[in-house]
Amino acid sequence: MLNLASMDVDVCIIGGGIAGNYLASLLSRDHISVCVVEEHPTIGIPFQCAGIVSQKILKLVSLPPKIILNRISTARIVSPDHSTIYVKSQENPVVIDRVKFDQHFARIAQENGVSYLLKEKFISFSRISSSRVNRVNGMNGVHEVSSLCVRVETNRRIIRCNILVGADGPHSRVGKQLGVKTSVIAASQIRARYSHSTSMTSMVFDYRWRELFGYIIPEGSNGVCRIGLGSRKKTAKRT
Repeated sequence: MLNLASMDVDVCIIGGGIAGNYLASLLSRDHISVCVVEEHPTIGIPFQCAGIVSQKILKLVSLPPKIILNRISTARIVSPDHSTIYVKSQENPVVIDRVKFDQHFARIAQENGVSYLLKEKFISFSRISSSRVNRVNGMNGVHEVSSLCVRVETNRRIIRCNILVGADGPHSRVGKQLGVKTSVIAASQIRARYSHSTSMTSMVFDYRWRELFGYIIPEGSNGVCRIGLGSRKKTAKRT
């Protein structure tokens, strides 16, 4: 049997994406011991997101200006019969650099002591009863109390924690083990130079695609657009 290393933390976060890194940065301010398990070798890569967010995000999260690449004022919607409508947005969503976004909050978390376990894959978790030693003031001094903990297994180690957070995306392995079912629309996306209005996004529908839709999101003055096709299943095969 493989002899795995072990570590104890208050909170174990599975997934070093937008949710995991931001949560880790918040928890790190309160001197809570945290680790983030991320299967990829570099935070934010591969880039797997359309990267357009509403102004509500900016009210919740303080972002450096360099992370905001573009601001959108109009949505162009093309129907299956090729008729087109233009919708003006009152919220003016922004296009962000998702790689820098993820790395920004991961850097804050790491500077505050959060451990990042890169190239490490979550396998499973189980609930365990653990005997822990707590120090208390008074005549009783040091005494042992029993508490419920979580045992997390990765391909490299065993992690014992009080709280486990599944921030590993819409197809979360943590959620799957808990029986959580989600209905998501995945997408295949490329970045390419394409002549398109920088202040407008496009959504294109076609009878051949059924529930599919295509989208174009301009990154800004660099002339690069994020061009993708969304579907409930087998997106890559339908492009």
